[in-house]
Amino acid sequence: MKYNCLILDHDDTTVNSTAEVNYPALLDTLSHLRPDIRPEYEKFMDYCFVPGFFEYCTQILKLNPDEMRFEYNNWKKFVREITPTACPGMARIIERQRAAGGIICTVSHSESDNILRDWKANFNSAPDSVYGWDAGEGKRKPDPFPVFDIAKKYSLELSDILVIDDLKHGYDMARNAGVTFAAALWAQPSELCREFMKNNADVVFYDTASLERYLFE
Repeated sequence: MKYNCLILDHDDTTVNSTAEVNYPALLDTLSHLRPDIRPEYEKFMDYCFVPGFFEYCTQILKLNPDEMRFEYNNWKKFVREITPTACPGMARIIERQRAAGGIICTVSHSESDNILRDWKANFNSAPDSVYGWDAGEGKRKPDPFPVFDIAKKYSLELSDILVIDDLKHGYDMARNAGVTFAAALWAQPSELCREFMKNNADVVFYDTASLERYLFE
């Protein structure tokens, strides 16, 4: 066990939620609000990286507050009805980390209830700690609060912790906290994101098998 604690992102790091839930939800929303706009999947992922999903909605799609409420409620409908599948190989990494006595936490912009449901369905377990969007302002990534709180809760040194994420919020949180950052690119097709991670992440993984070897072998 290379790190006593893994801090996993949820969407597109642990489960395939953008391809299976978030992107279809967006296309359905656009069919109601902007029927002439239908971004390709990779282009949508570029927007999620820069400027970010919220900014994509407000600055590029120019959704007004009422439309943003519709987008959110429509997305929630998709989330309730569809449970995303696990990224291949992630179950084995979770099992090996647990078997070695390690800690696994989730820090995500998904909501905690959704994270716990997805873990139950895919791994028949739960993270040791969850910091979702509902943690509130100042306790969400890229703020370093989750990392410091985890270190305190489990009596860890910062060198004991590895953050694994596919987007810049996770990278920024790791940098702000002073811990090692691993780019998870197995479900991330954005070339903008891949290029950034290649140049800035401490380690980069294009499949979970490579991450598993790094962590345990």
